[in-house]
Amino acid sequence: TLLIIVLPTGRGKTLIFTILAVLRDLGVSIIIALFNVLEKYYVRRLRLTRIEHIV
Repeated sequence: TLLIIVLPTGRGKTLIFTILAVLRDLGVSIIIALFNVLEKYYVRRLRLTRIEHIV
């Protein structure tokens, strides 16, 4: 299933894919972060929730 989410900063985009990764064993999710700061933020959040990831 393809899902594209476009929301302003601080509106819960990270929460959406984090919850899906935790609740469903979907295999692979691809997240595209356009800014290095956002990438570092996502990686830190994924590590805290112990979700496997590759950067």
